[in-house]
Amino acid sequence: MERFICLARMHHIRGPNKYRRLRQAALKSDVIGLVKKGRPGVLLVQGTKSNISGFLKEVRGLRYLEFRHLDTRSLSEASTTSSSAETLKHIELKRRSLPEHSPEGIAGTSSPGLTEVEGMNDVVQAAEKIGLKDWVRKQFGMIVDDGQ
Repeated sequence: MERFICLARMHHIRGPNKYRRLRQAALKSDVIGLVKKGRPGVLLVQGTKSNISGFLKEVRGLRYLEFRHLDTRSLSEASTTSSSAETLKHIELKRRSLPEHSPEGIAGTSSPGLTEVEGMNDVVQAAEKIGLKDWVRKQFGMIVDDGQ
């Protein structure tokens, strides 16, 4: 079954209730992902297209201010847009699960739910492991699309 990755942002994720509800939505929707608390709040989740749609619907239903679904794309697209053999190797190794932040660094997990990361740099590094660093950076305006 084809896997997709979704990027969303919120004005902030600070309160424990908001964080708990987001984690419950991820478990209910059977998606795997990363959450960056603070301002802005960032969600990077992976799953089937229907699971991601369910997650987005669930989160929108929470009625949080400024929730924005930035983009969803197929993980198979990531493998065709990547240029380096090393990145292709990482994509194949990480295709089944998003990296998770741990004291030892980024490691894979296949358990549904959200894993908290410290900062935006951790989100970008996780995306880099699956060949989508530039995609994440572009969605957040960190790089300018040159039209190519």
